[in-house]
Amino acid sequence: MLLYFHGGGYSTGSRHFESRHLMHRMARRGWIVLSADYGLRPGTTWPGHLIDAKRVIAWVHEHAAEHGMDPSRIVVSGSSAGGHLATHCALTAGDPLLQPGFEEVDTHIAAAVVLYGYLGRYYGQRPGEQPASHPLDLPVDGAPPMPVLHGTLDNWVPVQQARDLAAHLRAGSPSPVLSAELPGAQHGFDVFASPRFRAVVDGIERFLAPLEDHEPAGSSRRR
Repeated sequence: MLLYFHGGGYSTGSRHFESRHLMHRMARRGWIVLSADYGLRPGTTWPGHLIDAKRVIAWVHEHAAEHGMDPSRIVVSGSSAGGHLATHCALTAGDPLLQPGFEEVDTHIAAAVVLYGYLGRYYGQRPGEQPASHPLDLPVDGAPPMPVLHGTLDNWVPVQQARDLAAHLRAGSPSPVLSAELPGAQHGFDVFASPRFRAVVDGIERFLAPLEDHEPAGSSRRR
């Protein structure tokens, strides 16, 4: 199943916007697709947004059987701030400090797809403050497979952030890392089903295809 988190700088946005073509394409392939909201500023701050995202993953793990979902094949995707969330969900699975009140629930995911993600430190957080909000401060030894896709002309989030994340993952992740730079692409390249984004989704489909042949849930799962 595909779980999507929208962008908006943690201050705006909604689950009804961005990456519609990706979600519709995966649904046509037989995937269950969820697009989820999370708390925004000023109602919450870091790590409140991430805790909200983890609550959604925990809900999937706890209610999968009721809705025909396989909790061993959860893919989290996100755009911009949602890409920041997807990255943290991938690299902090099972961290009890980020799961207050649901510490024992499994929040591991099978893959994370990062689309023009904001991959820096949370606005206002100082270096060294915990919990860490900069993806480069997180360990990657348990990272799942991750495609990181970014436009070369993104004027909101520099493409160098995506390059840095890919290098960080490749330095220690046991899983495949895909880094793709889209020539001339701006921030928000997933808003419309353009030829460019259709090609991006083609690549995402191929990257995630092995999950469609994965063993059923319950066969084996790290915790």
